[in-house]
Amino acid sequence: LHVSHLLSVDAGHAAGLTDAEINCDENLASLCEECNSGMGRNPVPLRLAVAIIRARCADKTETAMDTSRLARDTE
Repeated sequence: LHVSHLLSVDAGHAAGLTDAEINCDENLASLCEECNSGMGRNPVPLRLAVAIIRARCADKTETAMDTSRLARDTE
C-alpha cells in the first residue's frame, strides 16, 4: 500500500494550503501502487471527495452522540 494525497500537493498549493494542511491525516489515504501512481497530480474525483466528507461527518456525529449518551448515563 502507498500513502496518497486526496487533494494533490499541486492542487493544495494552488488553493493556498500550507504543507501541514496538505499532509494532514484528513488529506491522506491508503491506495495500492497502481491507483496511487495513476493519480499523478490529479486530486480524487469530486464525487469521491464528497463521499469521504459525508462518511467522516457521519462518524463524527455518531461519536458525539455516543459521548453525549455516555455522559448522560454516568450522571
